[in-house]
Amino acid sequence: AGSIAAVSKRHSGNIGVIWIDAHGDWNSEESTCTGNMHGMPFSAVCGYGPDCMVEFGQGAAPVNVAHCVQVGGRDIDDLERFPINMIDKLGMGAVIEQAIQIAGEGTDGIHLSFDVDAITPEAVPGTGVIVYNGLTPREAFLAAEAIAESRKLIS
Repeated sequence: AGSIAAVSKRHSGNIGVIWIDAHGDWNSEESTCTGNMHGMPFSAVCGYGPDCMVEFGQGAAPVNVAHCVQVGGRDIDDLERFPINMIDKLGMGAVIEQAIQIAGEGTDGIHLSFDVDAITPEAVPGTGVIVYNGLTPREAFLAAEAIAESRKLIS
């Protein structure tokens, strides 16, 4: 969240975010089941978290949610609800193409947040929060390659 906040401030909030993660991380103080700030960074960079996370001591420059995309979510709290089944239905190529369009069109560029727990733990067992049925390593590479090839990646 801190790196996104800094990049967003540098670009006056005019960035997109592609958030590849097993978890939505879109909780707020109102929607959290646990109160754990670890589940709030995506919402915070969009201006919907605790003040200390939204401002990071430097003044807020929230990212417009219209330019934010969650990919690979599957351990999602009730009020987050971002499904992984779109990758199963459409394929990673189509999903990431849409994500790049949403996050990149009309912005200064894209910030990519990639949590290793997005990949199925059978292939990447080193994550601290295991969630089964994730992306395959090839899907993860395809997503990263497509974002890099878009020439819109700024952080």
